[in-house]
This record gives sequence, C-alpha cells and structure tokens, in this order.
Amino acid sequence: MVEHANKIRAFAKSKGLLAKTDKIDAQLIKDYASTMKPQPKQNQLSEVAEKISDLLKRRHPLLDDKMRETSRLDKDDNANIKEFISSHIDFLNEQIEAVQQEINSLTAESEMQEKVNLLTSIPGIGQQTALMILTLLPEIASSENKSLAALVGVAPFIQGGRKTLRKALYIAAVASVRWNKPLADFYHRLRAKGKCGKVAIVAVMHKLLSMVSSVYKRKSPWVENLA
Repeated sequence: MVEHANKIRAFAKSKGLLAKTDKIDAQLIKDYASTMKPQPKQNQLSEVAEKISDLLKRRHPLLDDKMRETSRLDKDDNANIKEFISSHIDFLNEQIEAVQQEINSLTAESEMQEKVNLLTSIPGIGQQTALMILTLLPEIASSENKSLAALVGVAPFIQGGRKTLRKALYIAAVASVRWNKPLADFYHRLRAKGKCGKVAIVAVMHKLLSMVSSVYKRKSPWVENLA
C-alpha cells in the first residue's frame, strides 16, 4: 500500500523531527507504521480501471467542447468563422473517436469487460455508464445502497455528490423508463401519485443504482423478476 507523504511529514512534525536523512526517514516511516497502523485502502482501482477513468475524464470535456462549438456553428452567420468552427468540430470528433477506441480496447482486453457485461445486462445501462460507475464509484464493491446514493448525490436530494456520474445516471434513468419495465412501472406509479417528472426520475435513479449494486455484488446478470 502507499501512504500519502503529507501524513508522514505531519507525523514527523508532531514528534519534533526536522532533520532529514535516509536513516532518519526509514526510522520515521517504521515509527509511523507501528503507531498509526495504516490499513490498505479499500475499493482501489486496478491499473486498467485507472487508465479508463483518465480517458473518460478526458472524453467528457471533449464532448462539452463539441456541443459548444456546434451551438456556435448554428448561430454564426460569418462564413469564415463557420469554416473555423467546422474545422475545430472535425478535430474534436477525431479526438473523441481516438479516446473512445482506446477505452474500448482497454475494456475488451481486461477484466473490465466482464464487469461491464454484468452492468449492461440491466436495461438502461450502456457501456459508457457502466464504465463510469466502475471507475468513478469503486465503492460499488463494498458500500450499502444508501451510502452509494449519497456518494452519487441522489439521496435525499440531487445536489453534491459526483456530478459527472450523477449526470450519466440521470440519462440512464430516463432510458430505463422506456426500456426497463420494473423501473418504468415504478416511474408511472409515482407520476400517477402526483410526483413531478424530475422527482420521479431521481427516485428511478436511486432504484437503478440499487439494481446496479445488486447485480455487481451477486456477480450474476440482471433478471427482471429479481429487480
């Protein structure tokens, strides 16, 4: 395991140790370990998952830039400017495609593919959402549903939490209302009771996250009658 250097420096200051030599550092690390008894971090990502996470984080701003440029293209009447914008959009498309190919390659050649297959067995969860859950919410392996909902930001209110993942889960919940019968029935029951659309979708997000957690921990694909 790796412990953050700042923690060891703070420990040294608490002991009044200012000198720094290899021998002193070695003894300091030994004393820190015996005193603080640091534990291995749970939910650490594998090397491949870390790479995929970095690529997903790169893909997100590229998509945002493309959306903004497409909006500018529709509004600008200057032919020269439109040409510049179109050229930039072409470049962004190339970058997005290159990043996506690398994501697909890393996923297909690693243990991530099996995990993605599990999560995408749930109607409404696509590969990108599955990968975002696996890399941005590693706590899925060990945390309870309420904790997961709080981490994402879907309980009790849709604020805070992990914004990028929450946005992906929102889109997945909207798709689930169309393709996932148990969640569609749940959504329509809430609407029939007078809940507004956004509140009902947030409730669907919560249930969808619970489904994902269940499938992941059971290590078996989604089955409708177990939802």
